[in-house]
Formats: sequence, structure tokens, C-alpha cells
Amino acid sequence: MHLLLMFNFAFKFYCMKKIALALLAVITIAGIQSCQSTKSATSSKMLKFNFEKGKAYDYEMIINMDQEMGGQKMQMDMTTYYSMNVVDEVADNKIITTTYDRFKMNMKMGPFDIDVDTDQPKQGMDIGGKDPMKMINSILGAIKGRKFTMKVNAEGRIEEVAGLAGMAQAIVDSTGVDEKMKEQMKQEFDKQFNEKNVKEQFERVLYIFPNKEVKVGDTWQKTTTPGGPMGGKYTST
Repeated sequence: MHLLLMFNFAFKFYCMKKIALALLAVITIAGIQSCQSTKSATSSKMLKFNFEKGKAYDYEMIINMDQEMGGQKMQMDMTTYYSMNVVDEVADNKIITTTYDRFKMNMKMGPFDIDVDTDQPKQGMDIGGKDPMKMINSILGAIKGRKFTMKVNAEGRIEEVAGLAGMAQAIVDSTGVDEKMKEQMKQEFDKQFNEKNVKEQFERVLYIFPNKEVKVGDTWQKTTTPGGPMGGKYTST
């Protein structure tokens, strides 16, 4: 959702609303987690969110899309890399520092061809805000390496998010746009780059655990209700 905001804002200023809407549909797609079943159908095991304190876990979220919108074909491949370090435990809650490690995106829609990889930045970043493609590279480059902290319970629900304050300002400052546009961008970031939206983004991936003994054949459901343009009720079984 954070990437969506950055693309959406850049495109808004360059009349590229169709692409922004396409990205909105893409970014809200959840990652899928899986777990191994037990060896015996009669035995049961506790299944809960149980990252170990002192360890780090890498997440790679891959989205592939090939669709048609408004009579235009759109192809998109996007990969987001996160590292999640478990720095503490409070009762059954895990305190996790999450870092944005890398973004890769290739999208083709009509005359537009976007190719972004924060590990291979483009030369000559946008200085005056006149090139939306360079602006996207600049914004994504500014996000890379930034951190925030989450408190996650045994079901995978995000209880708290900290460390977002000031991040939007730092990202906006990196774009090199004029002060008027910078303030507008910051206002847009502040609406989306906040605790509520981070919770919604990561709960679609982490909030899947029953936090109880389960055996082969058991089922359970988890429901999330994200807001925004792609809001609704999502139930995973």
C-alpha cells in the first residue's frame, strides 16, 4: 500500500491515473503463507505465530499480473523484499523490526514502460519533478533501508506499529521537488503511511494462525477488513 501511494501521487501530477488505479488493485493483493502438516493424522501440534527472538526472517512477496483495463492491456511483475528481525518478546507478543530491503517492478501499459530496481538505480534522478519515472526511482530508493517496528501476537495480528513518524517527510525530501509539491506529497503520504495501513498490509500475510492445537484435517478461518478503495471483507480458510 505504501508503494501504491508513491506511484499514485507521482502519476496524479502527470495525468497517469489509469496506471495508479492498476497499481492500487495490485498492491492490495495479499501474499500467501503455507505450513507443513504433521506426520500423523491423529497427533496434534500447537500452531501459532512463533518467530524466535534473536532471529531474522526474510519475506519475498511476488505479484504477477496480466490483465486488461479500459481497453488497454497491462502486464506487471513486482517483487518486494522485507527483512524481519525479532528483537524482543513480551508475553506471547513478538517485537519485530521490519526493513524494506528491495523493490523490483516491471510494468507495461499502453505507451508506458516502467522498469524499477532499487538495487540497480537509474542514473540522473529527477531534480525538478519533471520526469515521473525518475521520480518513482527516487522515491523507491528513499524507502529502501527504512525501518519500523511491529508488535505481533500469537495469531499473527499486528497489535502495534511504531517508527513511522518522520518517515514520510524524509522520503518526500529525497525527491528534490519544489516546496509546494513537497507539501502536497507529504499530506498524501501522511494519509496512507500510518499505523492503520501498515497493520492492514501485513495482517493479510501474517494473520493466519489459530493459536491452538491442530491436527491433519482441522480447519479455521481468519477475517480481515481493510479499508480504502479496495476495502471489503477478506476471509481465509
